Amino acid sequence: MGVPMVKNCCFCATLHTGTLIIGYVYTVWALLELTVYSLLVTLAPLGKDGTVSTHKFALYVTAADSGEMLEVESVVICAHLVRSFISVYCIVVVHSRHKQIMYEEDQERFQHSARLYQAVKTSDQADHAL
Repeated sequence: MGVPMVKNCCFCATLHTGTLIIGYVYTVWALLELTVYSLLVTLAPLGKDGTVSTHKFALYVTAADSGEMLEVESVVICAHLVRSFISVYCIVVVHSRHKQIMYEEDQERFQHSARLYQAVKTSDQADHAL
């Protein structure tokens, strides 16, 4: 079973535009995730008096602490599920654009690979027959 094909991105944009938007959005998304995770790991282990607990720091770095941050983890899990569904659609769009590019290149290459057709001149044939 292959990856399904689509003709447009989000039913309104071309595959080329959709692929560019996906690239830009995923770049920004990755930078935001990195920033939020860095802030979470840096600020969450701080105690009320401003000291850093080594045990809390290790737990937050490995994302193993689920007691105090259960609400945040639930939101993160939901965000990752939504992102995974969006990622699957993005894979379909990018794959469709890739196939479109390959088809256009094949069509252009095969169009110029055959001999050029030249029509036979009928007036010359009539002159030679006499």
